[in-house]
Amino acid sequence: MNQSTFKELYLSQWPQLYGLASRILANEADAADAVQDVFQRLLEESDSLDKVESPKAYASTLTRRRCIDMLRRRAVRAAMPLDQASHLAQTGAEAEQQSSAEYIRACIDILPPGQATVMKLRVYNGLDNKEIASHTGFSDETVRQQLSRARRKLKELLNRPK
Repeated sequence: MNQSTFKELYLSQWPQLYGLASRILANEADAADAVQDVFQRLLEESDSLDKVESPKAYASTLTRRRCIDMLRRRAVRAAMPLDQASHLAQTGAEAEQQSSAEYIRACIDILPPGQATVMKLRVYNGLDNKEIASHTGFSDETVRQQLSRARRKLKELLNRPK
């Protein structure tokens, strides 16, 4: 990939990649860092990018993966000496729970659209299958299948080694 092609990719894709990273990370500074890391990697791999069929899709995939890595790092907490940890124990547990919730939200966001929609309606809104069907226009059977596939994919994502 030559420099002008890279510049064109950067200018055309930065807003979309930043939006994607912002939705996943829910933090503007982290989103900007993630996108910057992705473009740094693309620049480093520019010689081999000519073999990539769709650089835009490749950049989106790299962004998603980078965001998930960042969320995983957030979830890992450094060990703290016991005397310092005692007064922060509840705060640390709350932070860990919030970080886990952010990671789960990010995993739901990267599901295919139909699966993400029905999973959000189930988890965030507490709707049953019939209510989800009436909101989405899907049949009851489609809702059941989408939820099943979404759960399977989430389980796969959540059980990946960190």
